[in-house]
Amino acid sequence: CGIYPCITWFAWLILGIPIMIAEFLIGRRSRANTARAYQKLAPGTHWRWVGRMGVLAGFLILGYYSVVAGWTLEFIGEAATNSLPGVGSRFHRILQQLCQQPWRPVIWLVLFLLATHLIIVKGVEKGIEKSAKIMMPMLFVLLIILAICSISLPGAGAGIEFLLKPDFSKVD
Repeated sequence: CGIYPCITWFAWLILGIPIMIAEFLIGRRSRANTARAYQKLAPGTHWRWVGRMGVLAGFLILGYYSVVAGWTLEFIGEAATNSLPGVGSRFHRILQQLCQQPWRPVIWLVLFLLATHLIIVKGVEKGIEKSAKIMMPMLFVLLIILAICSISLPGAGAGIEFLLKPDFSKVD
């Protein structure tokens, strides 16, 4: 398992960055939505299906992501009321309750989708940009807090060393 961080960085550098840059260039060049970008750049070819598959992939991801985001809202509620002592067992218990009471995940899913809808309906400038100006700094602060808490745990030094110092002897 010492090779895993190396493979992740390698995949990110070799695959992730070029694909991301290609998507930016396709969007900028076509000035069209995802479904029509390939059709506009390569008319009369089968590339239009790549754009359509991108939209389909977004819908499939949305189905999973929305449910997990609903669970996250439940966990945020539990954390805000300081109901998360004994983290591992408590998370397991909350997930069991969510599975045993099917109405709870549906309520949280609907709340998440409603909040997302309200942001998107306001448009790019008044909705997405305005919410991003609030949520992105909040995310940054939460990541800093999480990093500080993680570093203060026992054995954190070994974990950081495992993450940042690859063991190339396991490559062979």
